[in-house]
Formats: sequence, C-alpha cells, structure tokens
Amino acid sequence: MVRMLEDRAFGVECLPISTGDEQVDLDDFDGLVLGIPVLGLGRQAGVTAPMRKFVDGLDDLDEMRVALFVVYEFRHSTALERFSRF
Repeated sequence: MVRMLEDRAFGVECLPISTGDEQVDLDDFDGLVLGIPVLGLGRQAGVTAPMRKFVDGLDDLDEMRVALFVVYEFRHSTALERFSRF
C-alpha cells in the first residue's frame, strides 16, 4: 500500500497501532488511510481494541479524507460494517 501511494506521488507516513495510545496531528495530512487486519470469524469479528481506541482518540474527521483498508484473514465478516459506525 505504501509503495503504491508513493509511486503515485503521495507522501506517506506509517504509524503502527499497537496500544491505541499513539498520537498523530492530522493537521499535517490531507488524508488518512486506516489499514486494519481482521480475523473474520463469526459475529464477534471486528476492529481490534487498540484500533478502536486510536480512532476514538482522533479529532473530528468530518473534513478529513479517510479510506479504510480492511484485510480478512479467513472469510468475509461484518468488520467493515462495524468500523463504519465510528
């Protein structure tokens, strides 16, 4: 994903989310891509607790261009639908 965006002249900064306490100043960016691996099994599949905490801690995203990149490990689930509720 990073290389694809850089090949198209986008400046990219990757921030691994491990605890959800990571900080980013969105004023420095034109857009935000959230990449989320999801174990897609059953009704309990969804966004990890650290990612949920990170997104909850972000400022208002109404004026920010946001893209979601979700990878399912086993099979399709409701993870993307659950993330859209943020």
